[in-house]
Amino acid sequence: MRQRNSYSRIIQDITDWEQAPKGEIIRLYHHCVEKNITSFMITGSNRQIPKTELPGIALSESGLSRDEIQLLGGMSRIPGDSDELVLQVENLLLKLDTDYLDLFFLDLNTPTEVIMPAIERLFSQGKIVETGVYDLHRPGSNFTPHKNTVKANISKWDFTPAAVKSLLLKEPFSEEIEEMLWIHISDPNNLKPLEQMAQKYSLSEQELLFAWLLHHEVPFHLVLGGRDKELINSASKALHTTLIQEDWQNLPKKL
Repeated sequence: MRQRNSYSRIIQDITDWEQAPKGEIIRLYHHCVEKNITSFMITGSNRQIPKTELPGIALSESGLSRDEIQLLGGMSRIPGDSDELVLQVENLLLKLDTDYLDLFFLDLNTPTEVIMPAIERLFSQGKIVETGVYDLHRPGSNFTPHKNTVKANISKWDFTPAAVKSLLLKEPFSEEIEEMLWIHISDPNNLKPLEQMAQKYSLSEQELLFAWLLHHEVPFHLVLGGRDKELINSASKALHTTLIQEDWQNLPKKL
């Protein structure tokens, strides 16, 4: 039986990589791994999945060992029954040209009687190693996750000054569950007040925000989208930058 995984602190969403030539996709995989980004997410923040198998073909031809990377996927829609949920996983496996997902995210709006038979079958067949959930904090969920199978919670995080301040006092939801954030910065101008503090660390304002999130008491995993190598480099640089406690505490006050 495969072991439970540790996921890289930065996770790359590869949903739209199929729009690039295969050679570029291969280079992107290697660039991520060189930056210690070994976890790849195939289901984007809008629940879309690639229409072709190109990301999987490129991964197979990249020369990377399956054991050194982690592949994550999630539900593209709420299934009508357990068979449909199993088919969703099998479709992701086809897109990635792999026989298992390290982590599969469940939508908590799905009835328990649909989820449980499906994940039990998928676990027994070795098609998923662990499960996560979309936004465990959302009220009104129909599914109660089991602590031994749910490894991660993933949610969208839209940057605003208020959003940063709301995280200042946030505590880990559970020591057993890793929290992953899809990062979206709709208005980079909101980062301008951080310019002076960012210069102190030789970072851009965005890199400073990443560093703040990556050194939070909650050990967030940041999920990046797109094919921008500079964004990958920025996130990696932020991960390796340590903010002094005073600056970490004062950053939200500057926004």
